[in-house]
Amino acid sequence: MKKLLMLVLFVCFLAGLFAQVGFLGLYYGENYSTARSNLSNVGFILFKNWPVTKSMGLEDPDTYYQVDMYVNPSTSKLVGWCINFCDNLSEEDNEEILDEFIDLHGENFSIDEENQMIFWNLGGTKSLSLGCDDEGNLKVAVYYDEAYQSVFDRAEEKP
Repeated sequence: MKKLLMLVLFVCFLAGLFAQVGFLGLYYGENYSTARSNLSNVGFILFKNWPVTKSMGLEDPDTYYQVDMYVNPSTSKLVGWCINFCDNLSEEDNEEILDEFIDLHGENFSIDEENQMIFWNLGGTKSLSLGCDDEGNLKVAVYYDEAYQSVFDRAEEKP
């Protein structure tokens, strides 16, 4: 966890301004068909098309390998998404990814060392959580909007 803290402090010096768009260019309220098309254009392939959860993956992943999008079935809009990172990322990969998150969402984050998590409040009911393994390597990024808990509750609902 000390490695993670050092990485976070390092990238804080490089941080930019807050942006509305999330990692991989996804954003809350984006139309699912647009998000799917944009991800397809950079090599992602749809492999799960459930009512709420839409999962896309890369055939030859480098740093991240899968995106799970959570879609409000009533509106076809994104209410959250989850990005899964590859195992055994290099220290440089971790630094670059953390730097990108800070560039996107700013320096106003908190660290939960016990649970190895980094949290951003993105305004209102929206948040971002980064999960790390015991060595401080990134494992998952979760964009979540608690206003849509009822949609997230249906994430495992199959067609």
